[in-house]
Amino acid sequence: MLNTASTLIQFDFDNTLTIGNVSELIHDQFGPGNWDEVYDKYLNNLITVEESNIFSFENLKIPRNDLDEFVRSNVEFREGVLDFFIYLNKLKLGCLSILEIFGFVRL
Repeated sequence: MLNTASTLIQFDFDNTLTIGNVSELIHDQFGPGNWDEVYDKYLNNLITVEESNIFSFENLKIPRNDLDEFVRSNVEFREGVLDFFIYLNKLKLGCLSILEIFGFVRL
């Protein structure tokens, strides 16, 4: 039996649950001016993916509520994802996106 009191399912939006990479879409639209430099540092293992995300999302050029609305309006989930979330809800399992964990987007 699954111990639901200690189970958390974590997911991201990098073209797995969604069609397209939502983080890249956000960066293309609202990213900091030096996003390419930050991304190069990540690609060259000078910073972690977490560090690049924290820096870039803290420096987006859009108010928080507008970002929330942008994500809601532009995320297209793959077939079956909604059923998956309904199933998780029935099991009373916690479920957070990476963007929510870092406090960047409220879904």
